[in-house]
Amino acid sequence: MASREYQGLQVGLIVLVMLCVVLAVMTYVFYAKSDGLQDQLTAAQKTTAEAETAAQQAQLKVQRLKYMISGGNTTYAQLQQDLENLPGGENDPEMAQISTAYERDMALFGENFGQKRNYQALPDFLMSVVTAKNSNLNDEMNRGRALVADKEAIEKRETDRSKQFEQSQQAAQADLAKERTQFNGERQRITGEKDKLAEDVRQKDTQVQEIEQAMKKQVDTLHKENDKLAQAVDGLTVKLEGLTRETFDKPDAVITNVNQRLRYVYIDVGSADLLRPQMTFSVYDHGTSGLKSTVKKKGRVEVIQILDDHLALCRILEDEIGNVIVPGDVVHTPAWKPGKLQHFAIVGFIDLNKDNTADRPALETLIHTNGGVIDPEVTPNTEFLIVGERRPDKPGSTEFTVQELAEFQRMLNDAQQLGVDQLSVEKFLDYMGWKGDVRTVRIGHGGTSEEGGQAAEKSSGAAPERRAPPGRGKNGAF
Repeated sequence: MASREYQGLQVGLIVLVMLCVVLAVMTYVFYAKSDGLQDQLTAAQKTTAEAETAAQQAQLKVQRLKYMISGGNTTYAQLQQDLENLPGGENDPEMAQISTAYERDMALFGENFGQKRNYQALPDFLMSVVTAKNSNLNDEMNRGRALVADKEAIEKRETDRSKQFEQSQQAAQADLAKERTQFNGERQRITGEKDKLAEDVRQKDTQVQEIEQAMKKQVDTLHKENDKLAQAVDGLTVKLEGLTRETFDKPDAVITNVNQRLRYVYIDVGSADLLRPQMTFSVYDHGTSGLKSTVKKKGRVEVIQILDDHLALCRILEDEIGNVIVPGDVVHTPAWKPGKLQHFAIVGFIDLNKDNTADRPALETLIHTNGGVIDPEVTPNTEFLIVGERRPDKPGSTEFTVQELAEFQRMLNDAQQLGVDQLSVEKFLDYMGWKGDVRTVRIGHGGTSEEGGQAAEKSSGAAPERRAPPGRGKNGAF
């Protein structure tokens, strides 16, 4: 088919050449008549151009077909582009159908061709693929035969081993029957000994469990004591480094001025020292340096107004006729230190007014009112342990249970180990300057008992307006 098309192309070229010659002769002949035949010449030139274009298209088609069959120097893509660049070259349905079939065949069968993508190279490629597959198949078959041979050898070995095993099993069964007879006799003897040993072991296990439980209790007790001692060591170490807890050896404030007529005093602590209204203090003579249990207090005062950073107004709750409160006297409470919160713990039955009723909430309120903090347990931060009566504070209960007694004693021991001071309720209230709701007014301090009562009544109301404390006379009074 390609030969016929190629011959047709040659014939066409020959005809085209002859036409060109004829046209040239006619052009020469009719050159003189060119003015009249110019239109014919133009038409002839157009026909010639179309014939040349058709010849080029035919030549490119021939080259593309040749490339598809046996390859060529010009690439298929370049031939396709040259054909499309010619006028009308992209509208050849026959060539488009051939190109589509070629590309499909190359994509299906010639994917791994490399550079030779044509029908002539395709059989060689397919043969190489078939050869490679046959070689792989032969290798696999040889491997399969080797595996079959290995399987047969293994089966033979297993058969021999099975025979040997059966013979050994028969011999073992005979030996087993003999040994079983001996074993039954030994088992009866050993069973008796084992039962005896088992009983001994049970007894020993019981003893070991008892010993382990006792030791576990001891270890737990030692761990708890060790933890407490570690806390005590930590607390004492901090105190030795400069944070030593203060005791009663130092007063909390000094009375700077006294107004016996209105029963007011001024003390040198205030808001900067964390002082709060309603805090009560015991009053001691000026110059008192050691506030021990033998030191007698001379009165009690209550804070009613904070006047400045280091100044507060108090009212006199109690004093003595023969030893009145004067400037320079000192005041103290165990529930508060200037600029520091005091920590307390409470244990036992608390009865403030001796009415046989538990007053623990009232005691806690008193401590909170005076700026103290209540710890549920004795810790290295605890300053004082307030010790009540050795009985529970539950209604209708007069004796400790074993557990409550152990808890009571534990807190006492913790306080002793941690170096925490222990105070009775009476001693704590005495240091606090607290006497329930009683407000004592003694006759002879600036007026009659009626005047004193009026002064006390005034002091329980609104505090006087804030002003600088007046100076005092020779005897310290206003």
